[in-house]
Amino acid sequence: MGTHPIMFTEDDPGLAELRRLALALPEAAEQISWGRPVFKAGKIFAMFGGNAKGATKGTMIAHPYSVLVKVDDSERLALVQDERFYYPAYMGPYGWLGWTSPSPRSTGTKSPNSWMRHTG
Repeated sequence: MGTHPIMFTEDDPGLAELRRLALALPEAAEQISWGRPVFKAGKIFAMFGGNAKGATKGTMIAHPYSVLVKVDDSERLALVQDERFYYPAYMGPYGWLGWTSPSPRSTGTKSPNSWMRHTG
């Protein structure tokens, strides 16, 4: 089994905010999987950072300041209308969406906090 490179920095303010929100949930824990911080309470409910498949075969578009969460099918159609959301490579087919910000300090007025309470 291969080893994934670490794809985040410990001092990232977006990661600090996600940790604050995620680890406040009952039984939540953090671990590193696929080179990224993932948050779980039994099963994974959030991941920091992601990629989307590019238009050219084999290319990826990095979304380093994003949060991946699993969403209900009924929410997905509405959420993808917002340009901040993307279909993440590998996780998208399993019901996950990515919410991205152009920088770790400009997350906007809405955050994925409420998703974390309803995912799974």
